[in-house]
Amino acid sequence: MDEYILNQDEDKQEDLRYVRQILHSALPEAEERISWSMPTYWKKHNFSHWLS
Repeated sequence: MDEYILNQDEDKQEDLRYVRQILHSALPEAEERISWSMPTYWKKHNFSHWLS
């Protein structure tokens, strides 16, 4: 996930880190993955994709 964020425009990186922080706080047991070239949170199935 860090690499995905670092590959985005600098002006979007802070917002992406903030979204990541919120999702991690709400879903601490979920696994972060890249699926279909998008950050994904997974727990038995994909339940959150987000684009920059």
